[in-house]
Amino acid sequence: MAITADQTDHTIKTYRYLRITIVGVSVALLLGVFLDYLNRGELETSISAYYYTEIRSLFVGALVMMGASYVAIRGTNNLEEVVLNLTGMMAPIVAFVPTARSSAPEVPLLNANVWATMGAVVMTVAMLVAMGRSRSASSGEGGSPAKSRRLRYAAIVLAVVVVAGFVAADNVWGQRATHWLAAVVFIAGLWAVTTGNALRSIQLDGESSPSRQLLGTVAGGVGIVLGPLAFWVGSCRVVDEVQASALMMMAIGALVVVVTLVWLRPGMKRFFGVLRHGDRYTRPYLVISLVMLTIGPFLWLVPFEWDHRVFFVELSELIPFAVFWLIQTYEHWDDGVRPHDSPILQVFY
Repeated sequence: MAITADQTDHTIKTYRYLRITIVGVSVALLLGVFLDYLNRGELETSISAYYYTEIRSLFVGALVMMGASYVAIRGTNNLEEVVLNLTGMMAPIVAFVPTARSSAPEVPLLNANVWATMGAVVMTVAMLVAMGRSRSASSGEGGSPAKSRRLRYAAIVLAVVVVAGFVAADNVWGQRATHWLAAVVFIAGLWAVTTGNALRSIQLDGESSPSRQLLGTVAGGVGIVLGPLAFWVGSCRVVDEVQASALMMMAIGALVVVVTLVWLRPGMKRFFGVLRHGDRYTRPYLVISLVMLTIGPFLWLVPFEWDHRVFFVELSELIPFAVFWLIQTYEHWDDGVRPHDSPILQVFY
């Protein structure tokens, strides 16, 4: 069946509004956290802990809507499609299974939330696999048969691993493990989507495998930022008072810089090559990806006592990702989804 101009226009508008929804929901969640701070005069130790505050409905609703949007939106290639679907499946788990709190003991009914969400994961993956297989067979879309088979197998394996992992976490370690496992997978998905878009214009050579070059590029960019950042923060603490943790951070920062300059130089060059030769969108995507890959892990690993460590780690991931979707909305305003074969696909195909 031929696609008419009206159908194409409707598709473009649907994707446009879907991306605007993602940005709007992200802003609403961040605004709710800010207004709660103005109202109570204090921050929770994590964004997840706002489940127990007055903005609980906003927190749960925002994450569920984000998850549904990530599953609904089409990735620019098959790999991004799988990552977006997996990331979207994690968001409701983060929402429905709150982080444990001493003043709020675990509720047995939370197990129902886990099982219901896992059932939705299995059903969603099964539908995606079935519809993708039917679509490929009838229209020839979705790439070569070998690529389509790999994608279906990957989706099935992911579904099995996700279900098994969360069932084990819930039964062995309890509510807290279930929540944090979902949160880690969710954030990793955000990293993967932004990094994939940032590196879509990277130039790979034949000197080594694509996976080695891509990992080297990411490691080189992270190292050249993380090393000086760690050294600077450590030196600031030493100025106040000499502490072993501050000196250790300075030493680690210096070591990271040396490793980056000596062993990760090719990756660092490719990283700066993307900055120099990338288009008007891949450059900001690269900066956003770098912020997400460095600031959050740095705040998590910094060896200083900090009550709100998790809160700012989550904030350092959510804000850049909201900006990423804002730029995505502008980039694809008139084309809905523009498929592209990112060099990252060479690692899998």
